Amino acid sequence: AAALLSARAHTRALSIPLPETMAPIPMQVDSKASVTGKTAALIAAYAGASAQIAVSEGAAAGTLSLAAPEGQLSGLATVTRYLASLSINTSTATAADLTGSATPEEEAAVAEWLARATGAEFGGVGAVGDDKLELLNAHLARRSVLVGCAVTIADLAMYGAVHAAVLALSPEKRKNTFGNVTRWCDFIGGSAGGNAIFGRVPVAHGDFPVLAVLHPPVVVAQQTKATTDKDGKPIRKHTDLPEKATAGAAGAGAGVAASEAGAKKEGGKGGKGGPGG
Repeated sequence: AAALLSARAHTRALSIPLPETMAPIPMQVDSKASVTGKTAALIAAYAGASAQIAVSEGAAAGTLSLAAPEGQLSGLATVTRYLASLSINTSTATAADLTGSATPEEEAAVAEWLARATGAEFGGVGAVGDDKLELLNAHLARRSVLVGCAVTIADLAMYGAVHAAVLALSPEKRKNTFGNVTRWCDFIGGSAGGNAIFGRVPVAHGDFPVLAVLHPPVVVAQQTKATTDKDGKPIRKHTDLPEKATAGAAGAGAGVAASEAGAKKEGGKGGKGGPGG
């Protein structure tokens, strides 16, 4: 009972009423096999809301609608947000995780990428071209997901929009030209269920580009020494020695010098003592 009251309170905060009955919510897609239909199925599954949705076919091409308790919703972006809100009763991902609403900045970024994924830029009629994949590839150069550190509805919607285009690429392009997009597709496909709904994008994990250089190598400046002495003879150089090795060599040299000095001193004493005796 306490959990249900908490869920209702959270739902009211999102301005999305919790249904009074457990009857599945009707959602109509153009086709369950279309990009729109599979994207909606992916988002519902990741939100843990598949059992709460009753999917039927028959909507106009590229469209879908959902009969929410508060009214009819239409369009992939709008329905996507509603499906994300249903995740409050699951442990797969919270609504805050999926929409980025933990911070205003992330929420705005998720909304922007969702609009791009479902709008004319990536979600329009026709295949997604290389120019669009280049934009996405550049954005993912140092990121595992589109926004923040967790999978959001922006990732899921964009995955649906570009999956066919990435799948159609040659192995060489997936590896060398769009390696960041390929890595991201592999991650969303494996961790968010995309492989089961859209099919796996063939990748070679060892070919993924490095996201970032976390600890760049330290370059130590070398001292320049003369290569010949005053007579033109080559001088042996002692460069590129590790710091500890150099320090150790210096210590060892000092010890040898001290030993030689002590030996000379003792030798001098012995020489003076001989004649005097």
